Amino acid sequence: MVFRSTFFFIISLLFSHCSSTQKIDAQPPVTIIEAQAQSWVAGVRGGGSGINVFITFSDAIAVDSLYYQGKVAKLLPVQDATKVKYIARFSSRKNTHDDLVMHSEPSKEYGNSVVGIPPKTFPFELKKDEAMVSYKKGNKKRFFKVTNIVQLKQKLFPSRLPAVKSQ
Repeated sequence: MVFRSTFFFIISLLFSHCSSTQKIDAQPPVTIIEAQAQSWVAGVRGGGSGINVFITFSDAIAVDSLYYQGKVAKLLPVQDATKVKYIARFSSRKNTHDDLVMHSEPSKEYGNSVVGIPPKTFPFELKKDEAMVSYKKGNKKRFFKVTNIVQLKQKLFPSRLPAVKSQ
């Protein structure tokens, strides 16, 4: 009896592991017309920095996120009447303020962020010029690889970027 229950437990564990694997498409469902990455730095001390990745597709699909250089960001549509274009914005810790204020009273430290937390494990092994796009096909999340991302010249902003309002 113990052998039978152990056997069924191991089989169910194997099947549950198989169902959670990521579905990576060998061929993208759309043609990738252009893929570019551009780093940026604000001209004001503490104004921030990051990388914007622009991807242009032949047709619209239900994209979700972009996995690039160890980070993940949402893909947002760019308004362009002639192209199906998306942008993913990755911020970096360079040129930012660490607004960490230490108080003698621990209750006044509520809301401070912890510096130096290691990032979560990245699910893909990608080269520097590669990214993974997650998208929905039916009710399932799928992925495809974008290769040969062209690195554009860094963009320098003379002042701080306006704050993005969430809706």
